[in-house]
Amino acid sequence: MRLVPVREGTGYGVSADALYLGAFPEYERIPMENLHRFAGTDLAEYYAIEDDGFRGLAYTVTHGDVFFLLYLAVSPSSRGKGYGSRTLDIIKGMAGGRKLFLNMEPVDPGAENLKQREARREFYLRNGFREEREYVTSEGISYTVMTWGEPISEEENRAFIRYLVEVGMFPEEGRRDGPVPED
Repeated sequence: MRLVPVREGTGYGVSADALYLGAFPEYERIPMENLHRFAGTDLAEYYAIEDDGFRGLAYTVTHGDVFFLLYLAVSPSSRGKGYGSRTLDIIKGMAGGRKLFLNMEPVDPGAENLKQREARREFYLRNGFREEREYVTSEGISYTVMTWGEPISEEENRAFIRYLVEVGMFPEEGRRDGPVPED
C-alpha cells in the first residue's frame, strides 16, 4: 500500500474526487477547486490510497510545525481491511516532529449519524490519537480536535485556521462549501 499524489483529472483523481464528494457533508468540504489548487504545493498534498487499485484518499496541510490531516476516507468496498490504520501510520511518519492533528464531528448523542461518529472516534483512539477539546467555527459548527504526539494549543489551532483563510484555502473561518445543517 502507498499514498500516490492526486492531480485533477489524472490517475486516481476522478476516483478521489468522487469519494470526497460522497464521504464528506457539503458543509464540511472546502471547494473542489481549492483542494486541487493547493495540492502539490508546500502547503498541501492530496493523496490516493493505492493498493492494487484505488482504496481511499487523504489530504494533508502543513504550515510551520503543524501537520493537519484535513480529510481521510476509505472507499466503502475497502473498509475494515486496515487501509485507514496503515494510512495513518504513513501520515504519522510524514508529520515527523510536527504537531499532527485532525478535526472530526463530535460524538453528539442527538446526531443522526451517532454510530458513525462513535466508530470514527474509536478508530482514531485505537490509532493513538487523543481527544483534546471541542472547536467551534464562526458558523457554529463543532469539531472535536484530536492529536497524535505533541498536542496543539487552542491558540495554535485558531492561528492555523486563520492562516488557511488568509491564503485562500478555506473560503472563510471553517471549511463550509454548503449550508450548515439546522439543529
